[in-house]
Amino acid sequence: MLGGITGGINGVEFGGLFNINKQDMRGLQMAGIFNSTGGNVGGIQMAGIANYVKGDMKGLQMGGIANIARQSSGFQMAGIANYTAGVNNVQMAGIANVATGSRFQIAGIANYAQGADIQIGTINIAQHAGFQMGIINISETDEAAMLGVFNYVKKGGLFEIGVSANDYIYGAVNLVTGTDRLYSILSFGAYSPSSNVSVGLGAGTRIQLGDSPRGIHFELKHNQIYRNNFKNKGRSAALEQARIFYSVRKNKFTLYGGPTINVLLRDTDFTEVKDPVYSIFENRSSKHKFDLWVGAEIGVRFNLK
Repeated sequence: MLGGITGGINGVEFGGLFNINKQDMRGLQMAGIFNSTGGNVGGIQMAGIANYVKGDMKGLQMGGIANIARQSSGFQMAGIANYTAGVNNVQMAGIANVATGSRFQIAGIANYAQGADIQIGTINIAQHAGFQMGIINISETDEAAMLGVFNYVKKGGLFEIGVSANDYIYGAVNLVTGTDRLYSILSFGAYSPSSNVSVGLGAGTRIQLGDSPRGIHFELKHNQIYRNNFKNKGRSAALEQARIFYSVRKNKFTLYGGPTINVLLRDTDFTEVKDPVYSIFENRSSKHKFDLWVGAEIGVRFNLK
């Protein structure tokens, strides 16, 4: 009724508080507080607080707080944290996942793996990563495709500062981080005469043309427009862009330029936001204004790495 200590289980084990197996467990373990297995597990562990496996875990671990296994080739799910010293297939945790290698990690706060195919969390750290998505992504090498607000590659990668101008935002400062495979763009721009400012967030990829320094960029970017004091008085304006650039990279400098497809959507009473010079398509209502046009942008970026 409360708990049991056994040599091993081949079947089903229930404990109101705990289950402790000195050797292997094959089947199903369920406990109100924790399950502990000194050998290997092939099956399912479910506990209100924690599951621990000294050996290999093949199956499913579900813990209210934590799951720990020497090596897992199955599924770990915990309210707070998962840890495995070996390769793990799937880890899902409310706070953090830690693994030597992982094919998939998702966490509310942080993921860490020496090698990971996919990481999704607020902060993702890996020595070798295939794909990372979060607010902050950190990778040892530039093999990763990184999608986040800020990306950092220890060896190689992009950490570019640049300036740009287009037909609507007359000047902007840009931070580009990640890799050529997938990079993120943070920008701060301004245009006159309305003294409005824009804060932009985007993503892009660069395809190198053979062994030359030339390349083609494909980028998507969202720009939120604010008054110069950032007080919009409940009004909203945004500029969405799809951009195709031709670039030349030399001595860490990248000079680029090309066409942009622009969609400007703003509240009608946001009169400080000016109409574009021309529109291919426009729509006006009592609440919103919409403009679509093709423009151009030029800029330069310098890689600090």
